[in-house]
Amino acid sequence: PHRSRQTNRFKVCSFTTNVDRKNTYSKLSSAVNTYRMSYYPTKPKALKTNAMPKPARVARSTSLPKPGALGRPKSLKKSMMSVSRRGSAPSKLSGNNNTNWQSASAAELPAFYPLSDSHTVLRDADVAVSEVASRISECLRLRSISAKFSTYSAKCKTLDRCEFEITMFQDKANGDAIVVEVHHLRGDAAAYRTHSDAILNAAEGLDFLRETRDLSASILDAAKPSGYDSDTMFEVLENTCELIQKDRIDASLIGMETLCILTKAERVGLKCASITSRAVLLGEVEQAEVDAQHPLTQSLVDANSDSDMDADEDDDIDELGMKSVVLSLVRDRRLQPGDEDASSDDPAFAWHIGQMRLLALNVLDNALNIMVKRSKNMQRRIVKKMMENEMMETMVRDLSEVEENTHEAYLSVRVLSLLSSMSEAGQESLMNAGAIAALERALVYGQRYHTLLAQVSAELLNTIRNDSLFHP
Repeated sequence: PHRSRQTNRFKVCSFTTNVDRKNTYSKLSSAVNTYRMSYYPTKPKALKTNAMPKPARVARSTSLPKPGALGRPKSLKKSMMSVSRRGSAPSKLSGNNNTNWQSASAAELPAFYPLSDSHTVLRDADVAVSEVASRISECLRLRSISAKFSTYSAKCKTLDRCEFEITMFQDKANGDAIVVEVHHLRGDAAAYRTHSDAILNAAEGLDFLRETRDLSASILDAAKPSGYDSDTMFEVLENTCELIQKDRIDASLIGMETLCILTKAERVGLKCASITSRAVLLGEVEQAEVDAQHPLTQSLVDANSDSDMDADEDDDIDELGMKSVVLSLVRDRRLQPGDEDASSDDPAFAWHIGQMRLLALNVLDNALNIMVKRSKNMQRRIVKKMMENEMMETMVRDLSEVEENTHEAYLSVRVLSLLSSMSEAGQESLMNAGAIAALERALVYGQRYHTLLAQVSAELLNTIRNDSLFHP
């Protein structure tokens, strides 16, 4: 078959007769000769009497730039990105003498180093590396981005769990120009683009304060708000719990992100958010808002649980398993009480538990924002559950470790503020846990590195110092 295919192809491409082949070859040869003569004419014979002298050789000027001194050409994509990032009428901004990146210096740019698309080149000779580092660190502080600084780079992490690295180079082939590169490591690509554009604007001294999206938002929040009926809500909760408890990292992260969305009233509606928040905080589902024929309804708590309940009658109910997972992540840094904690030697597992704990704190914050609008009896029950599980002491401990886990400390302050506003018992537990000293430490650190942490810490400190309930 292979030989027959070649034969057929040869027959199609071959000439019909020898006469046609000769005529075609003659035409092609004449056309080639005509083309060659038009571009390569014969050299005229030089005159013997008046021979033209050879032109003198011109020496290369030393003032001309060497090859490569003009810098790397910018692509069209990069130039378009710079225009869209800068906007119109940029205003020069300074770093406000921010010294967070104190030992900053620029490494020499390697000859064949492939720069990412998110980079900028500063050719201004008057701008020093320390000034660029001051601008970048001030941008990170105002945008509440946690960063660990080294000599040449800074590893950053945002509230929406986007991780990237900022590196400064010095291009000696381009007149010692300063090159600032932002390299994406993990997280949402849209969030990374927003943060990287702001950082590059700050490095150039342009305006970076205009915010285009919520700092704590996720790419999953882009859809319009929607609600679920009773049967669908139960299925969603069950599937979410199954995803969270799976061994795969991607599945458990997706499950926890889904739980974050289910506790936002602006995403799923107040009814669905209330059901999920009550399941997270109390392990209960409101019977009045679900189908009575559903099999899980028979084992859940009555909807009229807003009434007064004694401590002995308030059993530890957790039919869906959401409460135990969230509390175990926040208190013990484990998915389940018997699992391995985040102190494991495996860095991938430690990173996974850190991401899950940050999402669990987000879930607590969303759920408490929903339940703070319920009755006082319900709020007292929630605070009682938190106190029984030593949640106050755990989150105050997060404030004492603010240098290592800045975003977790910020969310812990938000949760503590909500719990202290629900009942007097929560305020007393907060004072006994040593919250004032921890909040003062978080305030000092936030004023230097994290704007949102400084704001919530100052608000809670003012409430503690001015509220008469904290000073009986």
